[in-house]
Amino acid sequence: MNDLALLRGYLHKLGLSKEAVYIYITLLQQGSQSITDISRHSGVERTKVYRTLPELDAFGFIDTMSDNERGMISATPFDNVQILLSKKEQELEDLKRSTARVARAVRELDSQAPRTNARIYRGPDGVKQMLWNETKANGELLSILRHGIQLDTRQKFFDRWVAACNQRDIVARSIIDAEFEDRQDVWRRHREVERLNSWQARVSPRDFTIEHDMIIYNDTVGYFYWGEDEVFGIEITNPLVARTQRQFFELLWNMSQQRAG
Repeated sequence: MNDLALLRGYLHKLGLSKEAVYIYITLLQQGSQSITDISRHSGVERTKVYRTLPELDAFGFIDTMSDNERGMISATPFDNVQILLSKKEQELEDLKRSTARVARAVRELDSQAPRTNARIYRGPDGVKQMLWNETKANGELLSILRHGIQLDTRQKFFDRWVAACNQRDIVARSIIDAEFEDRQDVWRRHREVERLNSWQARVSPRDFTIEHDMIIYNDTVGYFYWGEDEVFGIEITNPLVARTQRQFFELLWNMSQQRAG
């Protein structure tokens, strides 16, 4: 690396813009110059020279003087960089001392922020995204299912989803209807299907009709419908909503029956 490239790299690391670097090096090489001369020698447009000079001045890298009523710009001695570095070191120390207080303030602001986020998903790809979000579950993954998701998403996606859940050791419980296993058997008849390592299921009471799917994990509750006429879903992230839906799930779980076999 030659000296000029070394200087350019150093100035960039200090935080100078590309135009500021060109102008400063031009002043070092050519000496004091007018705005017009700086533009011609550095290749920086005249208007950009005007906009960049305050940046160089803030770094303490230029002096302005009057010569026959013309404004002349010159580079300050490079040794002034030590003053700049000392200032940056002091600013860094000030930031370090303030970090703990600022972190407390951020946590306080975060605690006051709304905890609700609602997202709507449309079409098969949208619902697949909802299902993939489940692989981020910490703790139990609860669901009320119309039928196995592989019947809609097909096996390639389902296998990836199962693998991701198993890799994270996700524990799942589902409430299904009486026809769920029949539909599963039809699917499995000619296929090797991945299975969740930890999944329990119970059959819902006869008077409880499952018309759509519901999932609960972390602070998120999701509802989706995958029908011939429409495919859509909605996710609501809110700790209170998730807590209430978990209670509903547990009530229904206790009323549901163990699967045969």
